[in-house]
Parts: sequence; structure tokens; C-alpha cells
Amino acid sequence: MQLPIELRFIRQGAVFYMVDRRLSSTEPHYFIVLNLDPYGDKLLLLAVASSQVEKVRARRKRKSLPPETVVEISPSDYQDFKVDSCVNCNTVFTKSLVELADQWKRKEIRGQADLSDTILQQLITGIMASPMIPEEEKKLVSDS
Repeated sequence: MQLPIELRFIRQGAVFYMVDRRLSSTEPHYFIVLNLDPYGDKLLLLAVASSQVEKVRARRKRKSLPPETVVEISPSDYQDFKVDSCVNCNTVFTKSLVELADQWKRKEIRGQADLSDTILQQLITGIMASPMIPEEEKKLVSDS
């Protein structure tokens, strides 16, 4: 598969700003690539950031999920965020690399700055702690 030049450097922690019809909102969101080997895996695992921090926190508590499964990120932690946001590590989205490339070619996606290693590690910890994420998906995120 021939990827657009911008996607040939995709890696764990890469961030894309895009609309996804699986979300209830029609607004674009920030999606974070979780795969250790995005090119070798059949599907990309993507975490999504939400600006509705209190709502996500409350949902986690209602379901009695581990606290580390919600990672809060402020604009001072990640330069492309304009407001306090969080990532619910209990939910991931999947997308093929081909589908991502097609969206890129149609200019439906915008690449953003990669996450810092510190925030990326918090996301990995959250994914690994989540009872909602299947083991086969966890293996795509961490080699430990």
C-alpha cells in the first residue's frame, strides 16, 4: 500500500484531528494512535480526547473502573489542546491504515503534534489497567 508521505511516519503517540461518525458529536476530535507498530498491525487503535472531563470522570466512577483509566490533559501538557481535556482509556476506536490514508487524501484529517512520552505512558498505563479493553488489543499497545 502506498501511503501519503505524511502518514509514512505514523507512530505510537501520533495525534490526528478528525470527525468520526461513531461519536455522538459531529465536531472533530483529537485521536491518538496507541499501536506500538502501526504498520504491522491490521487495525490502528485510537484513543479519543474529550473536553467533557467531568462527564467522563463521572461515567468512570459509575462503572467502578480504575482511576488511571481516565487521563486528564491540560493545554499546558499538550500544546494543541485549547481547553482541559481527558482520554477515556476504557474505550478505543479502530481504523485501518488504508481508511486513515483515504481520509487524509480527502483532507478530512489534520495531523497534530505528537503527545509527550509522559502523557503517552499514562495512556498506555490506562489502557493496560482497563478491564474493558480486550487482551488482544492491549498486546498491540505494549510489549510488557
